[in-house]
Amino acid sequence: MTLAINIPTSWAELSDKQLLVASKILGFNRAEEHLQLLAAKTFANLRFICQVKPGVHLCIHKRKRYLLDADQLNTLRKQMSWITATPFGVKPLSQLGGQKPVYETLEGVPLRLYLAADNYYQAFLYTKESRYLHNLAACLYGYDDNWNDSQTAARAKAFGKLKAHKVFTAFLWFASVKHLFAAQFPHLFSPSGSSSGDNTPPDMRASINGIIRALTGGDVTKTSDVLDAELWTAFSELDSKALEIENLKKHSRGKV
Repeated sequence: MTLAINIPTSWAELSDKQLLVASKILGFNRAEEHLQLLAAKTFANLRFICQVKPGVHLCIHKRKRYLLDADQLNTLRKQMSWITATPFGVKPLSQLGGQKPVYETLEGVPLRLYLAADNYYQAFLYTKESRYLHNLAACLYGYDDNWNDSQTAARAKAFGKLKAHKVFTAFLWFASVKHLFAAQFPHLFSPSGSSSGDNTPPDMRASINGIIRALTGGDVTKTSDVLDAELWTAFSELDSKALEIENLKKHSRGKV
């Protein structure tokens, strides 16, 4: 009997419930292939009963029994390889801790919110300290026009009361948005020189100051206005400036 199943093929297809399941699976300390197979079994609603012989498993799907060999299981696993790859197309939960998210691509938020969120994202990425994850969630959920990063730590306490895999969806979402920005603004988010090849955390203060300086032209009186600028507008301007610099460097090298 042939087993026919439908499982998600990308992050973008996941419902809120499925995103929570995926986030929980990624929380297990297992090899990538193990996580992929676990995700495939979970999303396919496939229950393993026993191994009838080496490489062959008896499984139940929709109350019917199937024998799956190693090749079939491997094919099933590969269909979920995207779950351990760089997140792309992740949609935020419709609400987290009773708070609604900002727009899924961060359009409409000020540059200052992104800079704060990215600071917490990088801090969690390199330290794994949950307080930074809670702060990231506090930036991305419950935003209003009076948002100020000075209130983040206080607002983050509510997210600290939630289960870890729920809050981790904010990290997956933000990682996905950063991937989108790298594609949308390739000159600003150029991979060249972005990594030292080790686990040294990036100097976020230097990065933030560089972004602000590029937009203000060194005029500190414009800093507040720049930080309040709409994110995509600011990044579009920065991407254009980065392209200009690239072209100037190419032109200079051509004269040597």
